[in-house]
Amino acid sequence: MFKFFNHLPDDKKASWPHPSGSKEWIEVCRESGRLAGNLCKYKEKKKVDYSASQFHTCDYHKVTWTTKDSLRIDKICVDVHSVKDTLFVLTPVMDYYYSDSHPQYKGWPSSSPSCTRQPQEMKFMYPFDRMKIFLPRENMEKKSPLICQA
Repeated sequence: MFKFFNHLPDDKKASWPHPSGSKEWIEVCRESGRLAGNLCKYKEKKKVDYSASQFHTCDYHKVTWTTKDSLRIDKICVDVHSVKDTLFVLTPVMDYYYSDSHPQYKGWPSSSPSCTRQPQEMKFMYPFDRMKIFLPRENMEKKSPLICQA
């Protein structure tokens, strides 16, 4: 096949015909790579295969209220100086791995201690349901310690 391709004139190599009708322009969220949703701030148009337009829209952008000090507050504490903003926020597991390789990612801002209605909740990424943590033994009597990161 390469021998055949090498015999083609140079002007034919660059203009290989594309199947018509199989590509379309869609708006994509620049931060998540998914189809752009209503809350996405940074969007770009891309020409993609028709089947790509049937994927899920970006649902990683959330609306939040912040103080002038960039602390997150609830709607009940909104005043004249509060700012409504849309943020790119991932789930806790995705956040943990994504933030290591993307230093520009900020996630949720810290909550204001003066105005939080809901308590902070902690989520475990491991173990899943019905899984067990195995602690190996260093010697016959002593088990290795369990190390957790919060």
